[in-house]
Amino acid sequence: MIRLVALSQDTQAQTTLDLEGAPAISLNLAVAKPGETMQRHAPYSQTFRLPFTDRNNKFFAHFYEVTLSDGDFDPTQKTEVLLFEDGVQVIRGAMQLRAVRLMAEVYEVNVLGDVADLFAAMGSKLLEAAFLEGNTYSTAYNYNNTTANVINSQTLTNDITSGLVGAGSIIVPFADHGLTQNQQPLTAQNGYGLKNPDSSVNGLYAGMLKPSMRLRSLVDRIITEAGFYYSSDFFASTLFGSIYMTLGSEVERLTTGDVNQCLVYQGSDQAVSTSQTWHNLQIDDSTTAGAYNTDNAFNTSSGVYIAQESGVHRFYLRIQIVADFANEGSGDTLDVIGRIAVGNTSQGSATIQMVEGSSPSAVSDDIRSLEFTAEVVLNAGEAAQPQVYFHNNTSGDSLTIKGLVLGLPTTRLQCLHAPGGEVDVPKLLPRIKQKEFMSDLCQRFNLVIEADPQNPTRLYIEPYNDWMGAGVDAYWTEKLDLDKERTLSPTSSLKSTRITLADKESGDVGNEYMSSVLNRNFGAYDQDIEDEFASGTLKNSPVFAPFFVYPVPTLLGDPHTINGLFLIHRAYQKDGQSVKFVSQPPKLFFATGAQDIQDTYYLGGTAFSSFLFCTPFSESPVDGNTQSLYWNSQDIPFSGENALLNGDPNPVPALGLHRSYWSSYLADIYDADARVFEAHLHLTPSDIRNVRFNDRFHILGAAYKLTEISGYEIGTGESTLCKFLRDIDRSSFGACSSLPTQSNSNGTVTFTNADGSTTTNPGQQCCESFGYTYDGQNNTCRWNNNGHGNPGAVPDSPTDAQDPLTNTSGPGPVSPVGTHTTTTAEGSGSVTITDKFNLTAESTGSSATDATAPVGTTIRLDENTIGSGIVKVSSTTVGGSSGTAFTSKFETWRFLANGRDASVSFSKTSGTTLTSGSPGTRSLSATLTGGVLTFQVTGGTNKIINWNLQVDMVRLYATNEVEFRDALLTEAGARIAGVNDRVILQE
Repeated sequence: MIRLVALSQDTQAQTTLDLEGAPAISLNLAVAKPGETMQRHAPYSQTFRLPFTDRNNKFFAHFYEVTLSDGDFDPTQKTEVLLFEDGVQVIRGAMQLRAVRLMAEVYEVNVLGDVADLFAAMGSKLLEAAFLEGNTYSTAYNYNNTTANVINSQTLTNDITSGLVGAGSIIVPFADHGLTQNQQPLTAQNGYGLKNPDSSVNGLYAGMLKPSMRLRSLVDRIITEAGFYYSSDFFASTLFGSIYMTLGSEVERLTTGDVNQCLVYQGSDQAVSTSQTWHNLQIDDSTTAGAYNTDNAFNTSSGVYIAQESGVHRFYLRIQIVADFANEGSGDTLDVIGRIAVGNTSQGSATIQMVEGSSPSAVSDDIRSLEFTAEVVLNAGEAAQPQVYFHNNTSGDSLTIKGLVLGLPTTRLQCLHAPGGEVDVPKLLPRIKQKEFMSDLCQRFNLVIEADPQNPTRLYIEPYNDWMGAGVDAYWTEKLDLDKERTLSPTSSLKSTRITLADKESGDVGNEYMSSVLNRNFGAYDQDIEDEFASGTLKNSPVFAPFFVYPVPTLLGDPHTINGLFLIHRAYQKDGQSVKFVSQPPKLFFATGAQDIQDTYYLGGTAFSSFLFCTPFSESPVDGNTQSLYWNSQDIPFSGENALLNGDPNPVPALGLHRSYWSSYLADIYDADARVFEAHLHLTPSDIRNVRFNDRFHILGAAYKLTEISGYEIGTGESTLCKFLRDIDRSSFGACSSLPTQSNSNGTVTFTNADGSTTTNPGQQCCESFGYTYDGQNNTCRWNNNGHGNPGAVPDSPTDAQDPLTNTSGPGPVSPVGTHTTTTAEGSGSVTITDKFNLTAESTGSSATDATAPVGTTIRLDENTIGSGIVKVSSTTVGGSSGTAFTSKFETWRFLANGRDASVSFSKTSGTTLTSGSPGTRSLSATLTGGVLTFQVTGGTNKIINWNLQVDMVRLYATNEVEFRDALLTEAGARIAGVNDRVILQE
């Protein structure tokens, strides 16, 4: 039975909609389709029909009645629905009204899963819209643009935001944005630039810097504002939490709120009779005619402006002057200069010539206005003084500086801009759509987004590799429709002829240089694929550009610097011999913590000796496990040889995004052994509801990754086409040319190089690409666990085995199990696995010692599993004060482990004990705790004994008991079967 429940758009009240008599509703499920590598998918239904009925018409508010204007069904808004089959919810999502067929009298609808609804909720919204609260933007992330806040933000445990949104949410990194007064790069040498306590001498101020936002803070806002919340180990990780995004990359300077500004007038006339002398203007009225001095930055007693915060100030000065000439009718002239001075130094000025007799209002006088605007760099506490000066040719000439005339302003000083105001952070976000931003992150870190089937607003978000690692084993052989064709095909149709993963181009000095030299974007991963049947190019859609850091140069320019421990970003563009601002994409970087400069630098006259190190790498210095924000693992950035980045004259590249997040995923498509397997399977509603695409699916003894469920026909019982990729369990693609050829008893793997030479150290990348574990301490490649919890016996030599259609899984290239056979009972569906493996231990006394696998893995025995077998125990004394070397013993033990009640029955077999010397009592025991079966050995006091346990074990997976646990039974205890012999389950 099919049931479609819809929730009202307004009240969320539930309505069961009427369906056609035999509705044809087809579902498609996928997460990561191999042929659409850069996309992620959500479940959706094909379009199906709902008939005109009273109930349906009422729900859709008679949408087809175009003459009505009061219908309350809005087709542009989502309608949440739940689709049930036989009482089991198979999909929950948003129903979309596609069309109304008037002659057929049906509504055509389809259903989109909740993940798709997340991106639909983002729509075309820009990033800043995530900070809208009603009709205004949140001010919680804003901060006051002061020297103190910049320095405080260098410590990630500080919170400089107005709303205290969280320590380290907003930081202000040291960087050169091309905003110096002399239009030259920032410099630092003794007594100059950043090394001069007087920052007004080509130094650095808070107003020349721009903030950055923790990436996780922005992700949280976007998902929350869309009406969702998430669970993600990756987003919660320290790695992701240390990634920041630059802000303000599209604007030259920060726009801050009004602070420390003023408009002050000269209240009365001022006589100036002495020439060739600077006179302070008597500007003193901050209350008349719209004057203001809100923050009292202007001292009306002394007539000076006192800087409250270091940085660039913008002033407007207007002086109304009356010139009184001694010689009437002479046509004499005199020059008047107005200026704004700091101390005795002019910071901006203008000159006007007064001419005797030129004023229409006085025969001998001249009345004129002098005005100008000036940008003045002031340190906190410095004073800016408006002054006037005149030259005269005739003794007796004088000036009158006009004050208020009939209450109307004349001479005035206005501070148009002062540093220290509140920075509007949301307005500094780049003009990027939210879905473009989230798509970049999904592509950059190969993220998979899944909706919780129980809660449509809860999302699970993890990188593909981590997501796959969380999957479990699923056995689907019994679901095969053996009457329909099964297809095994190469992956050529899924491949592209070229893979290009890159960041966005940028016009800043570093990216322009790298592009010109490399003839490509820095850090790009670019590979041509050797497959004549492949087509197209696989590429991402980036919104971020590469990030670099550089030393601060001396006046001699690069590469000269007095301190290699102070590396900052350069966001400017070269303009001949000078630098200038350039609009550019945002950039990502890691903030790795405070770095000691071991010297004193100055910001706005305030000393600092450490800074927050911002870098494209996850740690400083780089090692073989460091994560990079570049795509490839080869390019060395600017300052790559610097001690903070590498400290090696031959820098080691960090792990690129491709290698960390994409290589193993692409291997399932581009590896020479990759295959596509398609088959029809009988799936139940519970399968559809509970299927996880990260599970490892076992079919006919081979393991696969499920990529797509296509055309599940609800309520028909028909088999469904499922598409799989062969689970190669290794990622040799693009990693190395060496191949594993032998697994050794000491746990290492021998690789054969192209020239025929062999090695157990093929390098970490090559070792891990085949699914092995790299021992960095001993520089060897070691064979690994295949996921069944059997660490023991030496693997067979790697081969090209594992035909996906055989009845045994085979050891395969990376299996650590000597013998591993899977058998599925056709009638019951029970799965039996037979394994042989080795454990070792060394006991030093009479207490029990755990026997472990050479690689430290555990033996899993789940609740639906019975394990039984024989343990062949060999032991020999190798030392100890009471031990005699080579005193040895061999015996066998039997065991039966019950995963359901976590019990182990254990006994020694008779007639199989062999000894050499007098070994005494040596015993074996076993425990089953938390689904892990552990064997313990017990030797003698003051004896050092080496142990080897060869375990022959049969595990019976009673999967049918779990599947049919809730089956309806007859009085005789048999299961009741329904249509197509499907067992009927209790709800």
